[in-house]
Amino acid sequence: MNRREFLGASAAGAGAVLLGTRLAGISGAAGKEKDWPPTLPPVKIHKVFVGAVGGWPKPDLDVKSEIAMLEDHLAKTERKLGDVKFVGGEWVQSPEEAAKVAEKFSEADGVLAFNLTCIVESVIAPILDAGYPTVVFSQPYSGHDWSKICKLPKTGKKVVLLATSNYDEITELAGVMRVAPRLRQTRIIHIGNDDFAKT
Repeated sequence: MNRREFLGASAAGAGAVLLGTRLAGISGAAGKEKDWPPTLPPVKIHKVFVGAVGGWPKPDLDVKSEIAMLEDHLAKTERKLGDVKFVGGEWVQSPEEAAKVAEKFSEADGVLAFNLTCIVESVIAPILDAGYPTVVFSQPYSGHDWSKICKLPKTGKKVVLLATSNYDEITELAGVMRVAPRLRQTRIIHIGNDDFAKT
């Protein structure tokens, strides 16, 4: 099992335990409060689309159509995962626009940036400099910015690159992005006389 598979399994496990969708009926049947376990708010992922009009792979690339296809997939991802909500949705074409959008990231648990066209390194930079956990999705025809982004984790940037045309990987990584927020909402109670640090 690789790290991504492990985190994905952890997300599924955390969701089952914390959200308690299946256990809610059992709790009610046992005479307990019907709102236990409590329903947690959805994990928020701020989506942002990066790219100028035209460019690779052709001058008349329909960026709005590309965004519409991605939005449709994200809507399906929300329904599939159940506890993830995509917010934002800005289309930025300059570093200044990206910097303004980055100011909103504090309201979310993570960022999902879409590299739509080529030569967007300077536009994506303010998004990554904001310091929030970020996934950058770059399809093969979007240019070669991915070759620079993939090196950034070694410099301390909290970024994962998806250089692929497989939309299902977006869903997979969105599921993984639930792990850290759910762990922050988790409390462990240790009952016993032994030293918990040595357990």
